[in-house]
This record gives sequence, C-alpha cells and structure tokens, in this order.
Amino acid sequence: MGLVAVAIGLYQLFGTGLIASHAQARLRKTPITAHPRLGAPVARLRIPSVGLDVIVVEGVGLKQLAEGPGHYPQSAPIGARGVTAIAGHSSGWGAPFMKFDRVLEGMVVILDVKKHEYRYVITKRGVVHANDTWVLNGDPWSQARSKLVLTTCWPILTSKERLIIWGDLISAT
Repeated sequence: MGLVAVAIGLYQLFGTGLIASHAQARLRKTPITAHPRLGAPVARLRIPSVGLDVIVVEGVGLKQLAEGPGHYPQSAPIGARGVTAIAGHSSGWGAPFMKFDRVLEGMVVILDVKKHEYRYVITKRGVVHANDTWVLNGDPWSQARSKLVLTTCWPILTSKERLIIWGDLISAT
C-alpha cells in the first residue's frame, strides 16, 4: 500500500509535468485562432519577473488544465473590455503557477495574442476560499475597463483555497 502511494505521488509531481511539457511544446507550434475551441491555444502568458512563459488554452476543465493554464470561456477575450480570467495549476501538470506567491503588486503580466501584446499591471493579490467565485469579476477596487484575474489552488499541493492575482490593462499594441 505504501509503495502505491509513493508511485501516485511521484506521478502527480513528475509524470504530469512531463505530459504538460509535451503539450506545451505542441501548443507553441499551433497557431492562435480568433474563435478557439476548447483546448486550443488562445495566448502566450509571460511574467518575466518570475520566469513564467506558457501557452494558455481555452477552457478550465481537467483536460485543458493538464496542458497549461486555461482561459475561462465565460470571461472576456484577452485585451477586451471586461474581465479576462485565467486559471492554472500551482502543483502537478507542470505547475505553471507554482511561483505565484512571488508575483507582487506593480509587476507586469504580458499576454500575446496573434500579433497583439497586452500588458497588465498587478494591482492586488489575495487568498480566498475555493468556492469564492466573485473573484472572477475582477479587482473590486479597480475602475479599469479591462481587467485580468489569475487563479490557482493554494497552498501548493492542496486545493483548499485559491491564490488570486488581479491586474489592470495598461497597454495594448
């Protein structure tokens, strides 16, 4: 029984990361489309200050998040007026958001969509209960027309809470 638990743990930490790494390599070769289907790439997400550079897919189901961070389909398209929301794993499946505890207010998040670059500045961060969906409405203290919400399970290796990072669009080119 103990050996099975160790094997499952190793798979969760390392095996899923290998699967996600292969998926990211494939997604980097796939063009971003205007009207993506579930699992299709929608953007390249970069946070240079923490070394993050990943492809975001459409959807936040288990299948989509196994390949990388996912854009909540009910949220605004990236760069559009409204709230764009993206979820990602903090452990397992390549753990793209593992370093989110290092993302601080004032840092810049870059989302590349086709030939456009959208820059968001982090305005607030917080930890909420896992069922607090109000966070997907964007930073309640912000008056920006275009907002970003990044969500991940927290603390690492649990899904008890969510670490939330809010940002406002500061430039689009």
